[in-house]
Amino acid sequence: MLADERGVSFPNEKVRTRVVYLFVRFVKAQKQALNPLVSQIVPRIAPLLAPGSTGLSEDDQGFLFEVTATLIIFGNLEPAQKRQFLEELATTIASRFQQGLVELAATRARRDKAATEQMMQSLSAIVTHASRLSKAFSKEVTMVAHSCSDLFMKLLTLFLEALSPTNVFLLESVRQLTHRLVVCIEQEMLVLLPNSMQHLLILCHQIVSKHGKAVLKSGVDFGMILTNAARFSADPETQSKLPQDEANKRALLYCQRAFGQFLYSVVSSETLTDLAPGAASDMIVEAARQLSFLADSAVQKACIMSLSKCAVLSVTQNGGRWFEIGIRTILEVPALPHISSTDASSQLVVHECSIGLLAMRAAATPQFDTIVAGLMPEEMNRNLHTLLTTMKGRDLDKSLIAFYAPLKQQQQ
Repeated sequence: MLADERGVSFPNEKVRTRVVYLFVRFVKAQKQALNPLVSQIVPRIAPLLAPGSTGLSEDDQGFLFEVTATLIIFGNLEPAQKRQFLEELATTIASRFQQGLVELAATRARRDKAATEQMMQSLSAIVTHASRLSKAFSKEVTMVAHSCSDLFMKLLTLFLEALSPTNVFLLESVRQLTHRLVVCIEQEMLVLLPNSMQHLLILCHQIVSKHGKAVLKSGVDFGMILTNAARFSADPETQSKLPQDEANKRALLYCQRAFGQFLYSVVSSETLTDLAPGAASDMIVEAARQLSFLADSAVQKACIMSLSKCAVLSVTQNGGRWFEIGIRTILEVPALPHISSTDASSQLVVHECSIGLLAMRAAATPQFDTIVAGLMPEEMNRNLHTLLTTMKGRDLDKSLIAFYAPLKQQQQ
């Protein structure tokens, strides 16, 4: 009955949608009672999941993916059979997505705007179908327990690889799927996180750099992405759960670099407090502070640049609550053990410290001088004041390294 003219083959689109809705409600309410019939029901639903099947909308098909997965997971089936059914559904989604990318490239080549827009909507819907498929799972009913987490991780990888500045329309639907998988895949998600997060952050950095404050109206939750990236990049507890092999350590480092770049583009566009208001922005700034001490010049430079900008902007925008954090952090960096006058990357890091200190002092000179005076002995304070008021460029960089040399010798 579901597939014939009394159901999803009914001529009226609204009636078809209503039928799908009621069927989903019925299955969710009666999933335990339907257990013995799952092996008969699923094959009858499968044809409805094909592209353009019976005139169903993308939303209707998404609900059918969800209800089919629910029947499979809660059905009276052998584990191998459950996996087989889910693998067929995941393969259907992957095939449709790959074919959609090919068709999208063709419509763009023809400069067919209407067809391109239609394909973009279709591809976003296909990613949403994967999210719908995952809704059969939860914290209690996990993908790991049903031996199918690899199917969803392959889908996520496929979608992430398709992300690019020209395919930014996929970003929100991929974000939603990532959120679902964090809930359902448990620890296995951590293996994929560094690579997937890095890919996502690079794209976000490119978008914010290009469009600036326009991203506030994009409908994409860039603030949530940045907040999660900050937590992941700087949280030791999360990082301790990652496999401690070289490949994952390298991937984590690339993720931290991508976070620094993304944060700098957000701060430069003056959208940080709009994207992540209140405590969220404080947590992001704290992550940047911690990463400023990391022994990687790319991460350090991006975070130091971000901190100094945050400090300068905070003077006029939020009562200077990040001003002292920026000053204190940037004054500590040149004293780190890995900073050396003979190392080229160290010199680049110190150069960013010099620029940051001059910018913060120019933004609020009396306040800057007062804070610095409270952080170091009087003689050091006088010497630093002389450096910042009489030098700039490479001369200041070299003098700043020399300024910390006695202190570093004492620490050895």
